[in-house]
Amino acid sequence: MMRTSERVVVFVDGENLKYGLKENIGEDGLKKFNHATFYRKLVAGRRCVDRRHYDAVLLSDKKKRHFLEYLKKNANARLRLGTVHMEKGKGGRLIPIQKGVDVILAADMLVLAMIDFYDTAIIVSNDSDFIPLVNYVKQIMGKEVEAGLIKRLNRRGELKFTCHEMIQVTTPIFLDDQFLRECLL
Repeated sequence: MMRTSERVVVFVDGENLKYGLKENIGEDGLKKFNHATFYRKLVAGRRCVDRRHYDAVLLSDKKKRHFLEYLKKNANARLRLGTVHMEKGKGGRLIPIQKGVDVILAADMLVLAMIDFYDTAIIVSNDSDFIPLVNYVKQIMGKEVEAGLIKRLNRRGELKFTCHEMIQVTTPIFLDDQFLRECLL
């Protein structure tokens, strides 16, 4: 049974969400995606005490910096940024690699659980690296954890099973095409 007094924090792995949106609703859909509606649909009538978006951006990437400012202003999201390092990829071409983003998300989820800031965490990511974090927050801290899973990125589903295993009332939130399209402007 959903409680309107339930305190919810949404933790969004920004890069994971971006790739999932591109794969599910395409580049045009990504441009029309309304993040404020997305957060509201995830929380589903409960009390959202914080929205956190985790990402990294190069100083020279004006387009992404503009997008992050939009998130902060229009979706009321707290930005938590890692760093970007340029590494050599195939053929010696430099590619940007995010560093520290997952660690910041994990630290925030743990610290906020320890100070009893939320009852339920919603983690929007398909990254199985978060499985130990989810297990700790559920089993040791006694919090509910829901996973907002991008349908087509959820190939193996390890995070889904981790979140669903111990949650009796709550199930994973599958961010399928219909859910995502309802978030378009």
